[in-house]
Amino acid sequence: MRDRTNCLAERLSNFMPEVMTEQQLEWTVYPARKNLGKTIILLLVIGLTSLAVYLFAQDIFLAALAVVFLVGSMVPYFVPTRYTFTPEEIRVARNWLGRRSYKWSVFKSYFLYKSGVLLSPYTRQSLLESFRGLHLLFNDNKETVVNYIKNKVTISTN
Repeated sequence: MRDRTNCLAERLSNFMPEVMTEQQLEWTVYPARKNLGKTIILLLVIGLTSLAVYLFAQDIFLAALAVVFLVGSMVPYFVPTRYTFTPEEIRVARNWLGRRSYKWSVFKSYFLYKSGVLLSPYTRQSLLESFRGLHLLFNDNKETVVNYIKNKVTISTN
């Protein structure tokens, strides 16, 4: 039988924005909920764009396709993302969209920016970083995340 305190801690961790143990750091980022004003503007732009496509092409299918493409390109913004740091790997989970794991040994450097950090497989800046690197967003936990990354990634270019 499982320990009741562990079960309760597991259930509570689903509602906590950040959970940190000695070896693990976890947090969830939901940009659409955090930036409600931007979300409303984005939804208006998507709606107006699909309306413009419909008025221009006179085809409801193309207007629906425009909505699918625009919303699809913004999935990381609309869907909550859960980041988990363990001593061996980084896990990124986007609810029903799947989960990915990355070994810490893959990343050679990191670059801080206003809302997050880019973990890069290159020691120096490269044009391929946007495609090969991993972007992590902060959730009011910048210092905690950066300190954890500093312990795992040896080279930094800030």
